[in-house]
Amino acid sequence: MKLPEDSKERNKVLILIGIGAAAVLYVLFQVTSTAIRSRGRALQKIEELETNLKTAEREINEAKRNRVRNAEILTSLQDMSTRHFLHPGLGKNYLLGATGEIERLANETGVQIQSITERGLARLPNPGMPDLLRTYSVGVYLLCGFEDALRLVTAIEAANPFITVVNLEISGNASRDPENHTVRFDVRWTTWGDEEVKRKVESFEPLQAAPEDSEHEVQG
Repeated sequence: MKLPEDSKERNKVLILIGIGAAAVLYVLFQVTSTAIRSRGRALQKIEELETNLKTAEREINEAKRNRVRNAEILTSLQDMSTRHFLHPGLGKNYLLGATGEIERLANETGVQIQSITERGLARLPNPGMPDLLRTYSVGVYLLCGFEDALRLVTAIEAANPFITVVNLEISGNASRDPENHTVRFDVRWTTWGDEEVKRKVESFEPLQAAPEDSEHEVQG
């Protein structure tokens, strides 16, 4: 651009150029300031998003771990219920199953049983706890030697970790039969007390994805 030769006109042009330059600088400053503020807000939003993603990641991984643990617990309960709990037969008859188990062990140990009587159901001795489980007991009567009685009691307790033998009494018959004693004891099984919980446990199907979930967690 060629400036006018007249000094007054040249000064006017220079002033206008200065004003225009100042206006351009002002606009650039505003644009830059707006961009910086926008960038700051964007960075803040990105940081918030990253925080939320990390929180979600932890919650997802924890949910997967909890699901696997719950599946393991329920599977273990299923196994306990099937293998060790006493279940009633037709008409809620517990005695038939209990008698059959004791007679089987008595035959295996070579001990003759005189009689088995029902003691019935009882709550577990833990006040304030939900009535999820109960016990069922029968009384067993023998006429045998001390070693025979001990062998049968040991076999009963070894056959099931949820069976206990309690109230053991041994009375001698020195005048009538010194070789044999009158033996009495109670056999106590664990059984379900809450039918709804029992149904849920026994109908539980292990999650197919549980092993995969336990191996592959969400990575941040």
